[in-house]
Amino acid sequence: MNNPNPALDQHSGRHVSMQAMLIAAAVVLALLLAVYAWGRVQASTQREALEAGHQQQTSALQARLDDSQRTLSQANNRNHLLLARSELYRAATALDRRNFGNANDHLRSASAALGELGTDGGSPMAGDIGKLRSAMAATDINVATNLEAQRDSILDFARQLEALSAEAER
Repeated sequence: MNNPNPALDQHSGRHVSMQAMLIAAAVVLALLLAVYAWGRVQASTQREALEAGHQQQTSALQARLDDSQRTLSQANNRNHLLLARSELYRAATALDRRNFGNANDHLRSASAALGELGTDGGSPMAGDIGKLRSAMAATDINVATNLEAQRDSILDFARQLEALSAEAER
């Protein structure tokens, strides 16, 4: 039981100890790699979930922005229609007062307000508004003995504009 060669025992003890240390180091390294891989998978999953949430939020915000821009465009168009109408009535009032220069200025302002409308090319009213605008731009109010025909022309423009405004609100 007594080992005849004590140097061999000492060497094998170191050998066993070194082997145990290498095995322990390999196990620790394997555990660290497993924990690292698990962390990467978890981080990737969380990142994908966050990106999906951000994408949904971005889509929702884009939809709200598009809706707000549509509403703003409609409000601006309504404002331009109302401005054009008021300018037409001011032109008629100026004509009644025999202020031909102001009547022409108001008529040009009404035509310019219609030019500011942001109608899309596919709108069925775009052609009608363009024709009305062209007719107003071509009209020149001048000193005449018969103001009634000029006044009727201005009021006819106002009626046409009111009809188009009512059609636009539908």
